[in-house]
Amino acid sequence: MTAIGALNGTRAFFIFFAPMLQSPDWPSAYSKYKDGVVIMNPFNATVENVNAVRETLNSKVLMYWDTGDMQIKSKGRCAYKSRSCDDGEWYCSGGAMPCCYSYNCNAYDPKTSPMCPEDDFARGLFAAFPPSLALNSLGNETHPEQAPICTYGKGPLYVHSNKSVTALVDFLGKWIPSHGFDGVYFDQYFTNTNVPGVIERMGEGLRFSANGDLSKPQTIAEIEEQYNTYRPAFSARLREALGKDAIMIANCGGGMVDPNLNGLTIEACDNQESCSEWFQAQAKVAQSPKINIMWLKGADPQECTIAANLRKVVPNFFEGTDFYDGTHVTCEN
Repeated sequence: MTAIGALNGTRAFFIFFAPMLQSPDWPSAYSKYKDGVVIMNPFNATVENVNAVRETLNSKVLMYWDTGDMQIKSKGRCAYKSRSCDDGEWYCSGGAMPCCYSYNCNAYDPKTSPMCPEDDFARGLFAAFPPSLALNSLGNETHPEQAPICTYGKGPLYVHSNKSVTALVDFLGKWIPSHGFDGVYFDQYFTNTNVPGVIERMGEGLRFSANGDLSKPQTIAEIEEQYNTYRPAFSARLREALGKDAIMIANCGGGMVDPNLNGLTIEACDNQESCSEWFQAQAKVAQSPKINIMWLKGADPQECTIAANLRKVVPNFFEGTDFYDGTHVTCEN
């Protein structure tokens, strides 16, 4: 008998929400993802429904984790909007992703996809990670004003730091296995932090802190150095907490090599040669089983051909449906 989650398939799915299990289209709409990889949102997820996804689809089920935006409620300041970030509004700091209730879901329409209800995960995360650990504006010398900085709905930006790594490894190292996940999927796990670009867009004169010490502003160079130091520390310490059998994969822009990961996911591999180099470089140091996913976006007519070619050279390669963006793209390779 083949073990559950044996990774004999060719497809991956992003992103599954617990309420989808109650939809009439479950599980028929998801049959094409059998024997593959499913990324599942942690909000309202229980051991029972994680197991239901795993056993029905014979898949590995990985918990979604955003390494750039912290999914907590916070009154803050929107970097790209001239208004405050009020709880529950799209493009603000509501502390959760919009929840989908069926396969055919427009995740970007708040009228049809309300924010996931607050649950034990949301409350536990907020207790583990206070807004002070996020990227905070300290105002300027004339008008000091402490406020977390947000770019869109899920919550304030954060930069890996000594304090955040300690808090999150303690929280995630317990939550992920206790809720039945096979491991974790890191989103926005970039080789360099995007925070300096956000700061520059907000204009000159503001002061910022990203290390939990709101009494002392940091320079952009200090924030970049902090990220470069504690981003690999986060994956190393979480790997230690979860153990060698846990699956850890990361969505990045390419160029990531991290021996604590099982593999990479890359969005829109328009340049086949570059994507092949990135996948294979990570595969040389990856944990077992190796897992690599190309998220299909539907913009390039050669996308399915590129995916077929990459499968020939990249170990355990999966074509991923980035369902959350509404494209529902699959290939018939």
